[in-house]
Amino acid sequence: DKAVEMYQRALECVTPNKPADACHLNLATAHLRLEQYEKAKSHYEQAIGMYPEEAWYGIARVFYAQKNLPMTREAFEKVLET
Repeated sequence: DKAVEMYQRALECVTPNKPADACHLNLATAHLRLEQYEKAKSHYEQAIGMYPEEAWYGIARVFYAQKNLPMTREAFEKVLET
């Protein structure tokens, strides 16, 4: 998928002045759309520092797609805490 390729290239340009969190968030969403759930979850986890609400929401979507309802609920509770 072009989006995954584009964000992977963007991650290669990360410096201390250009944080990777936004790239990780977008990469996670692209992987989620491609049903690559473990990759999506990994990138959402890396985006939690800068975008906690969006990242936890994405993680909840991953768990929901995997039909893991207890973990979906737990992740949504994290969204509400942010």
